[in-house]
Amino acid sequence: MIKYLVLLLLFVSVVGAVDVPSRPFTLVNDLANVIDASGEAALEQRLQSLKSSGVAEIAILTIPTLENEAIESYSLKVVEAWKLGTEKQDNGLLILVAVDDRQYRFEVGYGLEGNLNDARVGRIGRDILVPAFQAGEYAVGLAQAVDVIAGILGNDPELIAAVDSAPQLPFGLLFVVTFIAGSIVSAIAWKQATKTRIGAVLGVGNLLILALVVWLIAYFFWFALLVLLIAAFPRKGGFMPFFLGGRGGGRIGGGGGFGGGGASGRW
Repeated sequence: MIKYLVLLLLFVSVVGAVDVPSRPFTLVNDLANVIDASGEAALEQRLQSLKSSGVAEIAILTIPTLENEAIESYSLKVVEAWKLGTEKQDNGLLILVAVDDRQYRFEVGYGLEGNLNDARVGRIGRDILVPAFQAGEYAVGLAQAVDVIAGILGNDPELIAAVDSAPQLPFGLLFVVTFIAGSIVSAIAWKQATKTRIGAVLGVGNLLILALVVWLIAYFFWFALLVLLIAAFPRKGGFMPFFLGGRGGGRIGGGGGFGGGGASGRW
Protein backbone atom coordinates (compact mmCIF):
# COMPACT_ATOMS: atom_id res chain seq x y z
CA MET A 1 0.00 0.00 0.00
CA ILE A 2 2.78 2.42 0.94
CA LYS A 3 4.56 1.62 -2.32
CA TYR A 4 1.51 2.62 -4.37
CA LEU A 5 1.07 5.83 -2.38
CA VAL A 6 4.69 6.81 -3.02
CA LEU A 7 4.28 6.11 -6.74
CA LEU A 8 1.09 8.16 -6.80
CA LEU A 9 2.78 11.13 -5.11
CA LEU A 10 5.68 10.93 -7.54
CA PHE A 11 3.27 10.84 -10.47
CA VAL A 12 1.35 13.87 -9.21
CA SER A 13 4.52 15.86 -8.60
CA VAL A 14 5.83 15.06 -12.07
CA VAL A 15 2.52 15.91 -13.75
CA GLY A 16 2.19 19.22 -11.87
CA ALA A 17 5.81 20.31 -12.35
CA VAL A 18 6.79 22.89 -14.96
CA ASP A 19 9.46 21.63 -17.31
CA VAL A 20 12.73 23.55 -17.27
CA PRO A 21 13.70 24.46 -20.84
CA SER A 22 16.98 23.10 -22.12
CA ARG A 23 19.77 25.65 -22.12
CA PRO A 24 19.23 27.77 -25.23
CA PHE A 25 21.81 29.45 -27.44
CA THR A 26 20.29 32.86 -26.79
CA LEU A 27 20.09 34.88 -23.59
CA VAL A 28 16.54 36.14 -24.20
CA ASN A 29 13.99 33.33 -24.14
CA ASP A 30 10.45 34.59 -24.52
CA LEU A 31 8.38 31.43 -24.14
CA ALA A 32 5.35 33.51 -23.16
CA ASN A 33 5.53 35.54 -26.39
CA VAL A 34 5.25 38.94 -24.73
CA ILE A 35 8.37 40.59 -26.20
CA ASP A 36 8.22 42.00 -29.73
CA ALA A 37 10.90 41.03 -32.25
CA SER A 38 12.75 44.35 -32.21
CA GLY A 39 12.73 44.49 -28.43
CA GLU A 40 14.01 40.93 -28.19
CA ALA A 41 16.84 41.65 -30.65
CA ALA A 42 17.90 44.76 -28.73
CA LEU A 43 17.82 42.90 -25.41
CA GLU A 44 19.82 40.01 -26.84
CA GLN A 45 22.49 42.36 -28.17
CA ARG A 46 22.74 44.15 -24.82
CA LEU A 47 23.03 40.91 -22.84
CA GLN A 48 25.58 39.42 -25.21
CA SER A 49 27.66 42.57 -24.83
CA LEU A 50 27.61 42.28 -21.04
CA LYS A 51 28.56 38.62 -21.28
CA SER A 52 31.44 39.15 -23.69
CA SER A 53 32.83 41.96 -21.53
CA GLY A 54 32.92 39.60 -18.55
CA VAL A 55 30.61 41.76 -16.44
CA ALA A 56 27.84 39.20 -16.06
CA GLU A 57 25.91 36.52 -17.88
CA ILE A 58 22.31 37.68 -17.66
CA ALA A 59 19.51 35.57 -19.07
CA ILE A 60 15.84 36.45 -19.43
CA LEU A 61 13.14 33.80 -19.38
CA THR A 62 9.43 34.41 -19.73
CA ILE A 63 6.99 31.55 -19.26
CA PRO A 64 3.18 31.45 -19.30
CA THR A 65 2.71 29.96 -15.83
CA LEU A 66 4.45 28.27 -12.92
CA GLU A 67 1.64 25.73 -12.44
CA ASN A 68 1.44 26.68 -8.74
CA GLU A 69 5.16 26.09 -8.17
CA ALA A 70 7.02 28.68 -6.11
CA ILE A 71 8.90 31.02 -8.40
CA GLU A 72 11.98 30.84 -6.15
CA SER A 73 12.32 27.07 -6.48
CA TYR A 74 11.66 27.09 -10.22
CA SER A 75 14.19 29.88 -10.71
CA LEU A 76 16.88 27.88 -8.93
CA LYS A 77 16.11 24.87 -11.12
CA VAL A 78 16.57 27.01 -14.21
CA VAL A 79 19.94 28.44 -13.20
CA GLU A 80 21.10 24.98 -12.19
CA ALA A 81 20.15 23.57 -15.59
CA TRP A 82 21.47 26.51 -17.58
CA LYS A 83 24.64 27.00 -15.50
CA LEU A 84 24.69 30.75 -15.88
CA GLY A 85 27.90 32.63 -15.15
CA THR A 86 31.38 31.29 -14.75
CA GLU A 87 32.52 29.01 -11.97
CA LYS A 88 35.36 31.41 -11.17
CA GLN A 89 33.30 34.60 -11.01
CA ASP A 90 29.82 33.33 -10.05
CA ASN A 91 28.47 36.17 -12.17
CA GLY A 92 25.21 34.69 -13.41
CA LEU A 93 21.82 36.39 -13.20
CA LEU A 94 18.38 35.18 -14.26
CA ILE A 95 15.36 37.42 -14.75
CA LEU A 96 12.34 35.13 -14.71
CA VAL A 97 8.82 36.32 -15.60
CA ALA A 98 5.70 34.17 -15.18
CA VAL A 99 3.19 36.20 -17.18
CA ASP A 100 -0.14 34.57 -16.33
CA ASP A 101 0.84 34.38 -12.65
CA ARG A 102 1.97 38.03 -12.75
CA GLN A 103 5.19 37.18 -10.93
CA TYR A 104 8.84 37.97 -11.55
CA ARG A 105 12.11 36.91 -9.97
CA PHE A 106 15.73 38.09 -10.00
CA GLU A 107 18.04 35.13 -9.26
CA VAL A 108 21.45 36.58 -8.45
CA GLY A 109 24.73 34.64 -8.49
CA TYR A 110 27.08 34.70 -5.52
CA GLY A 111 29.61 36.90 -7.29
CA LEU A 112 27.09 39.64 -8.02
CA GLU A 113 25.40 39.78 -4.62
CA GLY A 114 27.78 42.44 -3.32
CA ASN A 115 26.53 44.94 -5.91
CA LEU A 116 23.12 43.47 -6.63
CA ASN A 117 21.90 42.85 -3.11
CA ASP A 118 18.31 41.91 -2.36
CA ALA A 119 17.28 45.47 -1.58
CA ARG A 120 18.58 46.84 -4.88
CA VAL A 121 17.07 44.22 -7.17
CA GLY A 122 13.87 44.42 -5.15
CA ARG A 123 13.63 48.13 -5.85
CA ILE A 124 14.46 47.62 -9.54
CA GLY A 125 11.56 45.22 -9.73
CA ARG A 126 9.11 47.49 -7.93
CA ASP A 127 10.09 50.75 -9.62
CA ILE A 128 10.81 49.51 -13.15
CA LEU A 129 9.29 46.11 -13.89
CA VAL A 130 5.97 46.55 -12.11
CA PRO A 131 4.77 49.73 -13.86
CA ALA A 132 6.05 48.53 -17.25
CA PHE A 133 4.45 45.09 -16.90
CA GLN A 134 1.18 46.63 -15.75
CA ALA A 135 1.16 48.62 -18.97
CA GLY A 136 2.00 45.51 -21.00
CA GLU A 137 5.42 46.94 -21.94
CA TYR A 138 7.51 43.87 -21.17
CA ALA A 139 10.39 44.67 -23.53
CA VAL A 140 10.63 48.23 -22.19
CA GLY A 141 10.62 47.16 -18.56
CA LEU A 142 13.21 44.44 -19.07
CA ALA A 143 15.47 46.73 -21.10
CA GLN A 144 15.33 49.43 -18.45
CA ALA A 145 16.01 46.90 -15.70
CA VAL A 146 19.02 45.54 -17.58
CA ASP A 147 20.37 49.06 -18.09
CA VAL A 148 20.12 49.80 -14.36
CA ILE A 149 21.74 46.48 -13.49
CA ALA A 150 24.57 47.16 -15.93
CA GLY A 151 25.07 50.60 -14.40
CA ILE A 152 25.24 49.19 -10.90
CA LEU A 153 27.73 46.52 -11.95
CA GLY A 154 29.73 49.26 -13.68
CA ASN A 155 29.81 51.18 -10.37
CA ASP A 156 27.95 54.23 -11.69
CA PRO A 157 27.84 56.39 -8.53
CA GLU A 158 24.80 58.46 -9.51
CA LEU A 159 22.78 55.41 -10.51
CA ILE A 160 23.72 53.52 -7.36
CA ALA A 161 22.77 56.52 -5.23
CA ALA A 162 19.41 56.75 -7.01
CA VAL A 163 18.67 53.06 -6.49
CA ASP A 164 19.77 53.14 -2.87
CA SER A 165 17.74 56.23 -2.06
CA ALA A 166 14.62 55.26 -0.16
CA PRO A 167 11.94 57.01 1.87
CA GLN A 168 13.28 57.75 5.33
CA LEU A 169 11.33 56.52 8.30
CA PRO A 170 9.51 59.50 9.86
CA PHE A 171 10.84 58.97 13.37
CA GLY A 172 9.30 62.24 14.59
CA LEU A 173 5.86 61.12 13.50
CA LEU A 174 6.47 57.66 14.92
CA PHE A 175 7.40 59.15 18.27
CA VAL A 176 4.26 61.30 18.40
CA VAL A 177 1.93 58.46 17.36
CA THR A 178 3.48 55.91 19.72
CA PHE A 179 3.55 58.46 22.57
CA ILE A 180 -0.17 59.12 22.14
CA ALA A 181 -0.97 55.41 21.81
CA GLY A 182 1.08 54.53 24.88
CA SER A 183 -0.55 57.33 26.86
CA ILE A 184 -4.05 56.17 25.92
CA VAL A 185 -3.34 52.57 26.89
CA SER A 186 -1.74 53.54 30.20
CA ALA A 187 -4.63 55.92 30.99
CA ILE A 188 -7.13 53.15 30.38
CA ALA A 189 -5.11 50.79 32.58
CA TRP A 190 -4.90 53.46 35.34
CA LYS A 191 -8.64 54.10 35.22
CA GLN A 192 -9.48 50.42 35.42
CA ALA A 193 -6.98 49.83 38.23
CA THR A 194 -8.33 52.65 40.39
CA LYS A 195 -11.85 51.28 40.05
CA THR A 196 -10.86 47.87 41.32
CA ARG A 197 -9.14 46.47 44.38
CA ILE A 198 -5.80 46.60 42.57
CA GLY A 199 -5.48 50.31 43.33
CA ALA A 200 -6.24 49.83 47.01
CA VAL A 201 -3.78 46.96 47.33
CA LEU A 202 -0.89 48.53 45.44
CA GLY A 203 -1.21 52.08 46.66
CA VAL A 204 -0.70 55.24 44.67
CA GLY A 205 3.08 54.92 44.29
CA ASN A 206 3.10 51.36 43.04
CA LEU A 207 0.12 52.13 40.84
CA LEU A 208 2.09 54.91 39.17
CA ILE A 209 4.96 52.49 38.53
CA LEU A 210 2.54 49.96 37.07
CA ALA A 211 1.04 52.62 34.80
CA LEU A 212 4.55 53.60 33.64
CA VAL A 213 5.41 49.97 32.84
CA VAL A 214 2.18 49.57 30.89
CA TRP A 215 2.90 52.79 29.01
CA LEU A 216 6.42 51.64 28.09
CA ILE A 217 5.16 48.27 26.89
CA ALA A 218 2.47 49.92 24.80
CA TYR A 219 4.96 52.48 23.45
CA PHE A 220 7.50 49.93 22.26
CA PHE A 221 4.79 47.67 20.87
CA TRP A 222 3.30 50.40 18.68
CA PHE A 223 6.73 51.72 17.74
CA ALA A 224 7.88 48.28 16.57
CA LEU A 225 4.63 47.68 14.70
CA LEU A 226 4.80 51.00 12.84
CA VAL A 227 8.47 50.53 11.95
CA LEU A 228 7.75 47.11 10.47
CA LEU A 229 4.77 48.36 8.49
CA ILE A 230 6.64 51.32 7.04
CA ALA A 231 9.82 49.35 6.38
CA ALA A 232 7.83 46.71 4.53
CA PHE A 233 7.00 49.22 1.76
CA PRO A 234 3.66 47.80 0.64
CA ARG A 235 3.15 48.48 -3.06
CA LYS A 236 1.30 47.08 -6.02
CA GLY A 237 4.38 45.04 -6.82
CA GLY A 238 3.90 42.93 -3.71
CA PHE A 239 4.28 43.16 0.02
CA MET A 240 7.84 42.11 0.73
CA PRO A 241 9.37 43.12 4.06
CA PHE A 242 12.97 44.23 3.82
CA PHE A 243 14.09 41.52 6.26
CA LEU A 244 12.77 38.68 4.07
CA GLY A 245 15.49 37.90 1.58
CA GLY A 246 14.15 34.57 0.45
CA ARG A 247 17.44 32.81 0.99
CA GLY A 248 17.77 29.17 0.23
CA GLY A 249 19.33 26.65 -2.10
CA GLY A 250 23.07 26.16 -2.40
CA ARG A 251 25.97 26.15 -4.80
CA ILE A 252 25.33 24.34 -8.04
CA GLY A 253 27.80 22.26 -10.01
CA GLY A 254 29.37 23.85 -13.11
CA GLY A 255 28.71 27.41 -14.17
CA GLY A 256 28.30 30.00 -11.47
CA GLY A 257 27.11 29.51 -7.92
CA PHE A 258 23.66 30.53 -6.70
CA GLY A 259 22.34 30.54 -3.16
CA GLY A 260 18.86 32.00 -3.46
CA GLY A 261 19.94 35.65 -3.40
CA GLY A 262 17.65 38.03 -5.26
CA ALA A 263 14.10 39.27 -5.07
CA SER A 264 10.63 38.27 -6.19
CA GLY A 265 7.53 40.34 -6.79
CA ARG A 266 4.12 40.66 -8.43
CA TRP A 267 2.39 43.21 -10.58
